[in-house]
Amino acid sequence: GIRVLSAEDDQPIEGAVVTMVGGPRDSVKYRDESTAEGVAELSGFAEAASFECRVEKEGFIPGSVSCRTDEECVVRLVRGARIVLMLDSEGSPLPARASVTLFWPDEQNGRFALGRRHESVPLENGAATVTGLRPSIYNLSMDVAGFGRWTSRGIVVEGNETREIKVELRAETVVRGHVCAEETGLPLGGVEVMFSVHGNKFLKYTVTDENGAYEFKGVPRGEGYILFKHSDRCFVEQAGIVVDEEGTLDIPVVSLARGGKIVCRLRSTSPVIKNLFVDYTEEGGKQKTCCISGTSAVKEIQVPLESLSPGNYALTVRVNGKELKASATVCEGEVSEVTFDVEK
Repeated sequence: GIRVLSAEDDQPIEGAVVTMVGGPRDSVKYRDESTAEGVAELSGFAEAASFECRVEKEGFIPGSVSCRTDEECVVRLVRGARIVLMLDSEGSPLPARASVTLFWPDEQNGRFALGRRHESVPLENGAATVTGLRPSIYNLSMDVAGFGRWTSRGIVVEGNETREIKVELRAETVVRGHVCAEETGLPLGGVEVMFSVHGNKFLKYTVTDENGAYEFKGVPRGEGYILFKHSDRCFVEQAGIVVDEEGTLDIPVVSLARGGKIVCRLRSTSPVIKNLFVDYTEEGGKQKTCCISGTSAVKEIQVPLESLSPGNYALTVRVNGKELKASATVCEGEVSEVTFDVEK
């Protein structure tokens, strides 16, 4: 059997999780909890074999030893350090639990590549406690429902100390809305929605559900814009979205009209088409560019320009050092084709 003792005073540890692993993929062969005497009895083994014994107990640093099933094995656990996260939510109610992820340096290269995720840490009196930590330097992230993610780097833990860290939380802002078809007013699913805040690296992407709904969580303060795109609908940009306080910001319903498509066909007598750019501009609108960089070893390429509003468009193709121009008319729900012949 396995005996689990405290390294401080050799007292038995009850409730430690004992796992025996072995084989080429470290598969679990046995798992049990230690009794009040600190013993986990091994059973179900047809013959004696060697395995790695891993032992975990809250408050202690996990331990592991190599042992045989026909011999008694003793595992001594060292009491670890604790990190206590003191949450300040500015009076907003906190959930009952949070998830905490710790990263520590790899001994070989020093990079923060190793980690453990504590999925459900109780929040008691506004604090979350992570125990059984080895002396090390930790990077930490904490996810609290309704408040987003809080991170901290370079947390030094020594011995079996208790390290208290103040965590200032702010209720996260949720931006949400609905998209519908202009001609029917019915919800429109499958619409790509992108949200960006000016002067911030924040950029999120989602797709509307069957009810035409979309939602962005953890939005920072600032002024931004939302882009709506659907292959059969006109592209819409909604600017002037101001996020200035916590809570939920409901965006007015966005209606997407039926759009059209232009398919540019590029034909070449040479089997190679390099660095293709297609500029397209609607009358009175801004120029947009579709880029296909690199080399295509084909004699024909099709470039679809989707989500276009009905109207007249000027097209400019830049390819193989040449510039070709044409025009096209987009009608609702139709596809216009334009062919460009690229000389060798």
